[in-house]
Amino acid sequence: MPKLIHQKTGKVVAEKILTATKITDRLRGLMCRSSFPALHAFWILPCKGGIHTFFMYFPIDIIFVTKNLKITRVIEHITAMKIIFPPLFTKTYSVFEFKTPSLQHHELQLGDQLYVDH
Repeated sequence: MPKLIHQKTGKVVAEKILTATKITDRLRGLMCRSSFPALHAFWILPCKGGIHTFFMYFPIDIIFVTKNLKITRVIEHITAMKIIFPPLFTKTYSVFEFKTPSLQHHELQLGDQLYVDH
């Protein structure tokens, strides 16, 4: 199973990545799920227009990234009924979603490099 790694620290950000590439999976995301496992990431690609948290039953953390997985924005503890857009004038391509507080101890910063280890 693929893992998401923070290149600068070598820490595993997600032990397992679920990928959403079909339009229906990308639109649904984590919506209407009662929970999502810790140390898992939901990777929506492409995701250039942003995300929403309508019908979400738990807060999420997100990481927007470029096509080569460079971080363009990190937001923690997003509650239900929000719309979040990627930062303007970046080459944001996709987003990783996590159940809060998954990113709390990772010290992720704008411009940091992530990679997927298969």
